[in-house]
Amino acid sequence: IQAQGMLDMVLAMMSEELAAAGMEDPIETLAMMTGINLQTDIVDHLGSVYGLYASDTTGGGGLLSMVGFMELANAEGMLETIERVQDLIDGIGAAEAEGYVRSRAWQHGDTQLFSLVFPGMPIPAEPTLAVTGTHVVVGITPQATLAALGQMAAGGPGLMANESFVDGLAADVDGAYGVVFTDTPRLMRDGYGFTSLLCSAIANGTRSRMSSEREAGLILPAYHELVKGARASVTLTRVEGDDFVGHGRSDSSMLVNLAGGVGMMASSPAGLLIPLAFFGTMTGTSYDASQEWEIIEPGDGEDW
Repeated sequence: IQAQGMLDMVLAMMSEELAAAGMEDPIETLAMMTGINLQTDIVDHLGSVYGLYASDTTGGGGLLSMVGFMELANAEGMLETIERVQDLIDGIGAAEAEGYVRSRAWQHGDTQLFSLVFPGMPIPAEPTLAVTGTHVVVGITPQATLAALGQMAAGGPGLMANESFVDGLAADVDGAYGVVFTDTPRLMRDGYGFTSLLCSAIANGTRSRMSSEREAGLILPAYHELVKGARASVTLTRVEGDDFVGHGRSDSSMLVNLAGGVGMMASSPAGLLIPLAFFGTMTGTSYDASQEWEIIEPGDGEDW
């Protein structure tokens, strides 16, 4: 996806709010306020490939190990922009936050990194950005960013070496527009406990106070039974003619997918922000989109 397309989409989604605020040209308004032009100083320096992932290597697999990256079309231009943003942050931090907020520039090998720090305050946050010759990498923690840089430098086999990912592919990855992979079996161990409480709540809610004959029994199997044979969720998207088509597979069990989804949020307190952000996005914006999703029926011998 082109960075320009992402910017155009965001501006289209926010068009009503921007018009109500009297901002005819938000990019120019932001440039006048900060000295940073979103178009020429950022978007024009970005490439067309980006990703977001969390892994055991980048911090144990929780949401605090999340790392984002994007291909660069102009690494030197992006580095110059980031240095200007750094000066802006330091100026605001000194004037408005009494020095409790500032940026930290540091080196790791030949890579330039920038962290947002809060000197003198025990704030548990240190988001870190790195600029390589080909990509910009952003991690919630400096450790996650460094781990991602190490993964990129090592040039390992990536997802195609992951059996859960390969087994979950519903179509060839060649020509794919995007891919979403959720390692459900890995995440279930963090979400099973809360899922068991939820199922107990459902069971208690369906029981009758007047009779013991209406009994739901055990809704959720034991963990070792539920996780046995559990499948990961893999979705590939691609553009076919005028259609945006998705091919996806996941486990056929709602309880497996529920435990995996809860595990994704339970792996870090920051996971609680996901449903809030999603709810805010769905209720705060409206836009038109058309897409086609293909439902793939399981073949012989498949249970998902």
